[in-house]
Amino acid sequence: MGMGVQMMSQATNMTQQASQATQPGLAVFECPKCKEKIPASSKFCSQCGADLASMACPSCGAAVSAGSKFCDQCGKTLGATKCPNCGTDNDALAKFCLKCGRNLQPSKT
Repeated sequence: MGMGVQMMSQATNMTQQASQATQPGLAVFECPKCKEKIPASSKFCSQCGADLASMACPSCGAAVSAGSKFCDQCGKTLGATKCPNCGTDNDALAKFCLKCGRNLQPSKT
């Protein structure tokens, strides 16, 4: 098989995989890092490579499942994290405030 045919085959496969992630009826959620819609069963984001299996609650540090809206340990919302220093809303997985740079991770004491 020629190189052109192989490349077309690979491109077709990639397009089919991308469309499967957004098919109706297939559970999807938004990657917390790049906001791409991906299958809910994903362990890693297929677009940015974020490790979705090891997400942590920004409030208590407990491990949370990808796509969770609330922490099952402390009950806090897993949406935006408000910086206690300047009040800026940051991504739930942010380690530092985008505006002032303050550490947003819970202390491990």
